[in-house]
Amino acid sequence: MNLKDFTQLINQTRLRQACLSYVGLGILLVVIAVVLDKQEPEPYAAYYVGAINEAISPKFLELLTIIGLLALCVTLPVWYGARRYQHWQRMANDCRTVTHHVITLTFALVALALGILMPQILFGMADTGYVALWQAVLLGSPRIVVLLCVAGLAYGLGVLAQATEGHDNQVFDWLMQIPGFYLWPTQGLVATVLIAILLGQQ
Repeated sequence: MNLKDFTQLINQTRLRQACLSYVGLGILLVVIAVVLDKQEPEPYAAYYVGAINEAISPKFLELLTIIGLLALCVTLPVWYGARRYQHWQRMANDCRTVTHHVITLTFALVALALGILMPQILFGMADTGYVALWQAVLLGSPRIVVLLCVAGLAYGLGVLAQATEGHDNQVFDWLMQIPGFYLWPTQGLVATVLIAILLGQQ
């Protein structure tokens, strides 16, 4: 099964609806915050906008994403082993459940952050430094690149959230069908890079 077959296994309609829901909520929050702040006296002129910008920290999302991917790096070999050793099955189920919840939560928060960023980057609404925080995480990237990166991250996390849910999941099975010659070295490299990033934040 190639990558094209893999993309056909993804429920694009469901993924698109989930993305639009969270992004739409983020945009709505920004609009409401701007309207409410306009009603406030001068000392509190950016109170609600500031609250939204502080609610979802880019560094917190970076940490959640790394934890989710590391959990996936643990889950894949455990599930691979569970196909050969039945007594691994319970541990494999637990690993998959935890991984799914972490990745799903991260997907929802990243999509919400995308909704908050869109009016700030595209229309200059409520721009009080939130975009700059994302630029710092993404090594000073231009604002439009920040938007594209967050959108890509949200999509990727949405795919992984689908892949790790339930049993007899075709998307997850596709990952299991990748020859070990490619899967395990790649997975080890990804895990090493993720741990290095975590340690580099200290």
